[in-house]
Amino acid sequence: MQPPSHNRPNRALLVAAATACLLLGACGFHLRGSHELAPELGRLNVAAPIDIQRQLRRSLANMGVQVPGMGETIPEAFSLRVENTEVDTRTISFDENVDAAEIEFRREIVFELLSPEGVLVLGPVRIDVERVYVHDRDRLLGETGEKTILDREMDDEASQRIIRHLRRLSSEQIRSRIEASQKASS
Repeated sequence: MQPPSHNRPNRALLVAAATACLLLGACGFHLRGSHELAPELGRLNVAAPIDIQRQLRRSLANMGVQVPGMGETIPEAFSLRVENTEVDTRTISFDENVDAAEIEFRREIVFELLSPEGVLVLGPVRIDVERVYVHDRDRLLGETGEKTILDREMDDEASQRIIRHLRRLSSEQIRSRIEASQKASS
């Protein structure tokens, strides 16, 4: 007896999906968020403004990185320092009453990564995060909530971009940067 013909397309689809998965894995494809940090960064002290620090701690902990509690430090661990956060606003368009219609929020963040010995491994690196806010004079009550959401989104984007920079560092790069710094100082 022959199996029903509707199973053949399902089987072909299953084979195609399995082949695609194998090919993606073979070329080094990783799902976003699945790439780990170098083993040296498995324990990381984080010093940053409170909102970015919370997001960084949460994201790093989800990746399996040991991060100390707020105000605490881990001895002999690398340190991620967010040195500077500047917020700038500017009006980018006006309405018919010459009131601000669109406002751009721009946050500049500078961070660096230090070895346990205080050697600069990465940075200072500057990241700019921008959002445009549409100002509506008729909805003034909702503006505060929208600005809070924008701030949260900007903090989230900044922390994700910092983590992407950390992911690019290999163990070999970390060691060579520390060695180069030690040679330069001796």
